Amino acid sequence: MRKAETLKKGADEAMAPPSPIIPRKRSKASLEQAAPDPQGPGRPTPTPPVFIRKMRNAAVGTGCDIRLKVTVAGDPQPSLYWYHNEDLINMENQ
Repeated sequence: MRKAETLKKGADEAMAPPSPIIPRKRSKASLEQAAPDPQGPGRPTPTPPVFIRKMRNAAVGTGCDIRLKVTVAGDPQPSLYWYHNEDLINMENQ
């Protein structure tokens, strides 16, 4: 009961009226109200490239082979280029 409805000692107890049901809040935005995609309907929104699997630190001796594995995602699919001392590494046979 609210403070104004409390009963004094000795007064007849009366039941307070039930509280009205208050509906839950609803969001004001909906898909229909969202801004249209500038790319047009049905086209995915471009996303920046991100490394899903990053390189780890590794030590390798001179003349030894090393395999570097990364996974990237983005839209459009990012292209990866590997360099050694500013020289592009040929990856055709990899």
